[in-house]
Amino acid sequence: RPLKEPVTGPEAGKKGVDLPASIVVNVSGNSQITNTAAAARLYDGMTFNFSPGSGMSGAYIDLQNGTLNFEDGATFTPSNIQHRLTTTYGITFSSTGFTTLTPGTLRRGTDENWGDVTFVIV
Repeated sequence: RPLKEPVTGPEAGKKGVDLPASIVVNVSGNSQITNTAAAARLYDGMTFNFSPGSGMSGAYIDLQNGTLNFEDGATFTPSNIQHRLTTTYGITFSSTGFTTLTPGTLRRGTDENWGDVTFVIV
């Protein structure tokens, strides 16, 4: 199931709603995408673009057929990460290089293969 977005108003207290497949999320202005308990499942062609100062953290990030793009200065600090099927990481250097991304443990399930993970470095 895809990442859940926060629910406010009369729907507050429910688990959330599914984000649509193939959504593009641009994260900027020191914003962070995070989860604190259950896995954030980024499935079905979702793309997340992280500008400098923004990032992703949390308890568990589960990626399937998705893309995470990081500009220099973005952060990536989930405690656990899992790849399913294809995953693409985009890395964009600045004139001074690239700040190290520091994810935690890479978890293995049944449908991962590093041959299915692509790194695009610009």
